[in-house]
Amino acid sequence: ERAGAPVQRDRASEDGTGLVEKKVRGEPVSARRAWIEREGEVSVSRQCALAGIARSSVYRAASQEGVGALDQVLLALIDAEYTRHPFYGSRRMVVFLNGQGHGVNRKRVQRLMRILGLAGMAP
Repeated sequence: ERAGAPVQRDRASEDGTGLVEKKVRGEPVSARRAWIEREGEVSVSRQCALAGIARSSVYRAASQEGVGALDQVLLALIDAEYTRHPFYGSRRMVVFLNGQGHGVNRKRVQRLMRILGLAGMAP
């Protein structure tokens, strides 16, 4: 080696994680994401580094697990009201749902209508 040249170190030499990282790269990202435990001895950021996935994808996957129970109720109400009044858009649907005692905003109704594939029709 030349004098003054930077010394290249093996990533596995420090704590043995380099070998693990190389082995897990062959697994699909969805499988690697399933390995992450939110509550455990090892931090989420360390687990993500070992699994070779972005930490934000773990938190995003947790927030997008599915439609909640209240959203299911709202979806049923929106579907029933849209069947009666197919010209209702998100603004009129918000007025209807708030009248039923559900405090919802327009963006939520738009998202739920998008899930159902509904759109208001111009008369």
